[in-house]
Amino acid sequence: MFEAAGLYSSIKPRMFQSNSLSILLYGSECWKITESIIQRPEVFQDECLRQILKIFWSNTISDEDLRARVEVESLESLIKRRRWQWMGLIYRKPAEIRKALRWTTQGKRKRGRRKKTWRRN
Repeated sequence: MFEAAGLYSSIKPRMFQSNSLSILLYGSECWKITESIIQRPEVFQDECLRQILKIFWSNTISDEDLRARVEVESLESLIKRRRWQWMGLIYRKPAEIRKALRWTTQGKRKRGRRKKTWRRN
């Protein structure tokens, strides 16, 4: 059915992007962006792309070269773009809905609680 190897190798990454990445990044607009939170999905994406292209651990290739070969955007830039799109959607809403973005809770945070909030990102 797929006689050309190039056609077969171009379909798999597109299938991965349309199916897995949409599930992986569900709700990423509201995530707090930290290095560890972004690193986990990126590692998953890179591992899946390496399996799709059959690049084994003995063949060293950088993540940028891997993404360029498959023509896939990095997840960090994709998450940031989705956050900006969500912010544009929220700012086009009525003022009473936008009030929720500026709302802060009363009182202090518990001991050990991170200081970084969604708004501070």
